[in-house]
Amino acid sequence: MDLREKKNAAKAVKDIDLVFNLAADMGGIGYIMTYNASIMRNNVLINANILEAAKNENVEKLFYSSSACAYPREIQSTVNVVTPPKEDMIIPANPDSSYGWEKLYTEIMCQGYERALTLNPE
Repeated sequence: MDLREKKNAAKAVKDIDLVFNLAADMGGIGYIMTYNASIMRNNVLINANILEAAKNENVEKLFYSSSACAYPREIQSTVNVVTPPKEDMIIPANPDSSYGWEKLYTEIMCQGYERALTLNPE
């Protein structure tokens, strides 16, 4: 289904307890550097629709698959990595591409939904 459409996202999570959001418009570095505006639009729509549908369906858990592209470019360009990237290295932000920014934005959006549901459970 095209998850850029709200009705399809709602259908995809209906009666589901656990959602693994692996959906993305992604086709390799050449593709994302050429079509970055449409990729960002498509992925933000997919992720926002899935988050909202999951909230509306009272999904118990949602896993969002981000990307190493969300990490600061200086971490990504290190040749001899001693310590693998960890979540606490994501900020200060400096992703290597618009795709990385979109992934980081969606991580923050997921955190916002989690906080909202914790503070205002329905």
